[in-house]
Amino acid sequence: MSMRTISAAALLLAAIAFAAMDFASTGSVPGYLFVLAWGGVFALTGAVLAIRRPANPIGWLFLVIAVAAEGSSVARTGGPVDPAGGPASILRLIAVEAWVVPYGLLPVLLILFPTGRPPTPRWWIPIIAAALIIPTSVLNSTDAGGTSILSILFGSGAAPFADLLQTFTGVGLMGLYFVAVASLFRRRRSASAEERQQLKWVAYAGAILALAFVGTSVAFFSPLRELDPDAAFPVAMFGGVPFVAGLIAVPIAVGVAVLRYRLYEIDALISRTLVYGSLTAVLVLAYVAGVAAFQLLLSPFTSGSPIAVAVSTLAVVALFQPVRRRIQSAVDHRFFRAKYDAERTLDAFAARLRDEVDLASLERELVGVVNDTMQPVHASVWLREAKS
Repeated sequence: MSMRTISAAALLLAAIAFAAMDFASTGSVPGYLFVLAWGGVFALTGAVLAIRRPANPIGWLFLVIAVAAEGSSVARTGGPVDPAGGPASILRLIAVEAWVVPYGLLPVLLILFPTGRPPTPRWWIPIIAAALIIPTSVLNSTDAGGTSILSILFGSGAAPFADLLQTFTGVGLMGLYFVAVASLFRRRRSASAEERQQLKWVAYAGAILALAFVGTSVAFFSPLRELDPDAAFPVAMFGGVPFVAGLIAVPIAVGVAVLRYRLYEIDALISRTLVYGSLTAVLVLAYVAGVAAFQLLLSPFTSGSPIAVAVSTLAVVALFQPVRRRIQSAVDHRFFRAKYDAERTLDAFAARLRDEVDLASLERELVGVVNDTMQPVHASVWLREAKS
């Protein structure tokens, strides 16, 4: 067993151990799911990549992210740090504030994706910046009691300097994410066909995470939370579960892309997501509007019976296939033009095939259709003569 395999296994076991301790202290379903995301999916993906692609730093970054996230969560369960504790307090604060590490390393991971190297040498600059921002943020972050490493080392005199550092690290972390996204676009400009497919996987996961973040914001930072202050569990589920699902999508997508496992299935996955996501939204809106309309129209005759709900349900079932076909056609036309053009070509050929009687002309058309839709290197037709 190589040293790299032993190191990956050690980091994986550390992440699992921290996750087990965190799981024992977590008291909510979203909390359990966060443990699963950081300590489970991130750690396992990192271990697989580190063992299968040891020269690529992406797997190692996933492992460090998992250990830092779960280690920080476990350290926070001990309560506020004693400012007078000396070196022990500093070590404890480093563990508590290690939550910064995952959020600082994620943009670095994107800059290095998928080859493990930045697109060009100048993209090492944001990576070096991240190496400065992360420890600076750890030094300046405060725990639940308002204690930071800087306050332990320099006392109240560090307060003005701490405010400046907080602004620097906050803006720096946000800037790293913009730079990371820009690096993906820069890499795409000179990427091979295979790298473009790899980038599609990350773009797909990023879109899921962005939508989940919007859902989380709606749940936790809107009047929705004030509708029923006692119903914390449904609100937390609404906000936390989608966000964790989006978070889990990132390591899975990166793992598939780096290992090139079923790499070219991303187009079908994107198509189905667009189709069925749009279809679900349309049918839900149609159902709600149908229930409201039928209840308004039929209330004088039905006296509160559930007939409006039944009629709306039947209408939605009847609309499913026609709406799905229309959305599929619109998605293919807008995002998968090659597939859309191929289907149109095949439909036109099938229509001509019913009226064509000249075998030579049919052979030429068939070869032309195959070249247009499948784009093979070579295409020919061989017909076996029927024996009399």
